[in-house]
Amino acid sequence: SKIEDGRMELFNESFYLAQVIGELVEGIRPRAKAHGNEVGYVPEAGISAMTADLTKVRQVVGNLLSNATKFTRGGTVHVELRRLM
Repeated sequence: SKIEDGRMELFNESFYLAQVIGELVEGIRPRAKAHGNEVGYVPEAGISAMTADLTKVRQVVGNLLSNATKFTRGGTVHVELRRLM
């Protein structure tokens, strides 16, 4: 709603989502390990660059990973990146 109301600006740029998610997964591994979790990441080969607001994408994926590791104990958090189209 903030975007639609003009209260939030988007800054589109091109980036490789597979790389961004890989960096976020590596960053969350210590917290996951502290909770007895493993983190798996499988990006589909050949996914090209995308254009979006990199900061917002990082926030969303980072929050999902954080919640997954926070609420999982002694398990596995598995991230799979695929293009659907």
